Amino acid sequence: ARLGDIVPAVRVALDLGGRLCPRALRRLPMDPAGRRAVEIPGALAFEPLTFLIHKHVMHGCLWWVHEDHHQDTAYMRPELYRNDFFPLVFAVPCSGVACFAVVGILPVYAGSVVLGGLLYGAAYLYVHEEIFHRRFGLPFSTAARRQPYIKRLATAHGMHHSNKGEAACGVAFGFLYAPPRFEADRVRGFRQGQEETLLDYYGPLFGRCRVSDKSSE
Repeated sequence: ARLGDIVPAVRVALDLGGRLCPRALRRLPMDPAGRRAVEIPGALAFEPLTFLIHKHVMHGCLWWVHEDHHQDTAYMRPELYRNDFFPLVFAVPCSGVACFAVVGILPVYAGSVVLGGLLYGAAYLYVHEEIFHRRFGLPFSTAARRQPYIKRLATAHGMHHSNKGEAACGVAFGFLYAPPRFEADRVRGFRQGQEETLLDYYGPLFGRCRVSDKSSE
């Protein structure tokens, strides 16, 4: 499309947004605590959701898209990778939900869920791309990497990448949570032979742990 065709379309979209947003804002609940009560659980819910997508989609039917991330974990090439398009899996539907919430088709609290997802996505972007893979070279990230929990996350992610170029990487499909078995003083006794399930991975949060976790203590 030519620039002359795009500019008028952008102006129309901005004008429409300006007309709709004030109406939507008048319908917004003025209770910040109520919105936080939706945003925070929404953000937390994205963690097990991404575990399932990572394991069954990125390491399943769309492995051909995710594969280049496992082949080059240091991002030696300056251009975009195929794996960089995976955020669209979340961005496109979330943007649609946000638009529907703004114009009143969906409840306003649906927008709060999207905001929670945005918060999770921003945290993931920093932790995965910068803390784990040092993609941006931010100066303050060195201090963050020394934090005990960040070390546990990094250990788990390193074990996930230990089988380079293989779709069946069997551990650590979570992004912002890693169970205690990935602590540095316990990981040597960890066995990768057992398939990792959602309950196995997040079970320690609820007092559940599998036999291999107990044996490594």
